[in-house]
Amino acid sequence: MGTGQRILGTLAVLALALGGAACASATASNAERAAPQSATTCFNAMDINSFDPLPGPYVYVQVLTNRHYLLTLNRDSAPLSRVWNIQVSPNFPRVCSGRRTPLTYQYQGSVGVYSIVDVTPVQSREEAEALAAERTGEAPSRR
Repeated sequence: MGTGQRILGTLAVLALALGGAACASATASNAERAAPQSATTCFNAMDINSFDPLPGPYVYVQVLTNRHYLLTLNRDSAPLSRVWNIQVSPNFPRVCSGRRTPLTYQYQGSVGVYSIVDVTPVQSREEAEALAAERTGEAPSRR
């Protein structure tokens, strides 16, 4: 084997090694992108006990398992204090952060819709009120 052939052989081995390293790097990047960025908070819509509008785009929810959540809606929730039949759309059995789950209501013969954009677990209604007040800059309500 001549010197030229050895050099070409060495270059070929180096090219294969570098190509394999690049593929491994691309695979790691794809895996990192596929991994969830953070845990998503979810609960079963059928387990909801009550909805209570809070200041700003917030609603306090208690579910059957005595868990509590602060829901962030896509707009101010104040009109919800004057409506009835508030419910999560039956097409969405789970309410999760980031899914924009529809929250429907009835008012004066028409149906309205909000989107739930975030679900924050809280320990109690009082914590939900305090968090909503902090986020809106309003004083928490006193019951």
